[in-house]
Amino acid sequence: MFHKIGLFMVLSGITVVASSPALILTPLLTKGHVKEARKLAQVDSSLFLNVTSYSGFFTIDRRYNSNTFFWYFPVANKPVNDTPWIVWLQGGPGASSLAGLFDEMGPFEYDAATKKIKARQWSWAKNYSLLFIDNPVGAGFSFTNSKEGFVRDMDSCAGHLYDALRQFVAIFPELKKAPLYIAGESYAGRYLPALGLKIHQQDPLLGKLDVNLQGVIMGNPVLNRDSIANYSAVFQQWGLIDSQGAEAIKPLQDAYYDAIKKENDEKAFEFRNKLLDKLQDMTVQPQMFNILKDDLNGPLTSFIEFVTRPVVKEAIHVGNIEFTFSNGSVHEMLIPDFVSDVSSKVMTLLEHYKILIYCGQLDLTAPCVQNAQARRSHWQWSYREDFLKAPRKPWWYNNSVAG
Repeated sequence: MFHKIGLFMVLSGITVVASSPALILTPLLTKGHVKEARKLAQVDSSLFLNVTSYSGFFTIDRRYNSNTFFWYFPVANKPVNDTPWIVWLQGGPGASSLAGLFDEMGPFEYDAATKKIKARQWSWAKNYSLLFIDNPVGAGFSFTNSKEGFVRDMDSCAGHLYDALRQFVAIFPELKKAPLYIAGESYAGRYLPALGLKIHQQDPLLGKLDVNLQGVIMGNPVLNRDSIANYSAVFQQWGLIDSQGAEAIKPLQDAYYDAIKKENDEKAFEFRNKLLDKLQDMTVQPQMFNILKDDLNGPLTSFIEFVTRPVVKEAIHVGNIEFTFSNGSVHEMLIPDFVSDVSSKVMTLLEHYKILIYCGQLDLTAPCVQNAQARRSHWQWSYREDFLKAPRKPWWYNNSVAG
């Protein structure tokens, strides 16, 4: 039986939090103590602008003591049982989904100037329940006791997520009938189709997952490598290199193409890194994810100072688990999955669910045009012709063109 320690001491004006172990809820669920698990998972809302939330860990591989961290925010002022809920997964691979919480769509954001959190003006939490999962194991607060606990392919990754969601809805059964959308960006474009397909097919080895999946949302997804391999063309279209620069980079570009064609994951990974490093050096680009910005690391990672404070770690039940914003070991272990194509999974899901793909056109690593061309050229499903013939029109927001 797990018992929370809730002891606080104040010494010379400094708050000291007595350390508790990480809150692993799986043993409670195994014993049928669902109500106790839910009660223990509740987060002290006074530290988070009085926003109701729940957090903790689910064991998803007992062999290696692999545990997945979640932070859940039920929608406020709406019935949770029929309001859509969204599972958010960050990319990387190996990046913490708390980046999405604090930097993108969560109910609050971290203000580095004041070193406090503040309510986010445009938050998905105003209309939907949000579940952030640190995935794969090793990202964020999720942890394992062995390198064998890291995932090496999308089937294992999806299995972990499936099992975590199965345990999650056991604690929060009011979400079973609520419309579910699984969402994420970049490398999560590989996690999500695998998870969606596993939910659709139901994994008999892991047990029934009773959820009402309605759709998949992917931002700048990496679905297959060959569609976005021509990086020199992307840099040339932006005017960052000219034809002479494209010719200089051609040997690396060709080597990358060849490795993808031969399905050589390690070589493709190696040549992609060399190609992007060379292009970055040639064009003096400080980062590759927003061509208009010099530095993204500061704004993206500033929340780490907050989430690793002892009092905050105590409140979200992570104990002494260290936080890793982006885990290089997770990235390395997934190299064998580097060139695998997940488009076939998406095409299966298109027959049954809504699929939304959005693209940030300023990203040099997952270019919009090449991604879109591949989808329009190669994807086959029942409504393909309707999609291709559908009218395209500007998307207006506040009297300005937004897309």
